[in-house]
Amino acid sequence: MGASFVRRSAAERQLAEETRICGEHATAVQLAIANRDVASEGIVSSGDTWSDVLQEMDLDPQTVFNVSEAARKVFNLRRIAWSKGSCDPVPCRRTPFGELSH
Repeated sequence: MGASFVRRSAAERQLAEETRICGEHATAVQLAIANRDVASEGIVSSGDTWSDVLQEMDLDPQTVFNVSEAARKVFNLRRIAWSKGSCDPVPCRRTPFGELSH
């Protein structure tokens, strides 16, 4: 009879340890999901400006300015011509805090 209590006690300790480990894994998964980058797209229509597209993606004015300044080093944003009748998506990735990610 004493042996069965020893086995039961050992099984209860093992169950408690496995439950703790599962809880840690569940917390890690929840954090990973909550902290993942969010993809969004701005739809470009005829007549839209670069700033219009960025603002439609709910980027704050300072971020719109920063992105535009960075893009200006590579592109002449005034010369971007959207195809007539096109609705091309402009992809963007943001952190859970709304900041642009790389």
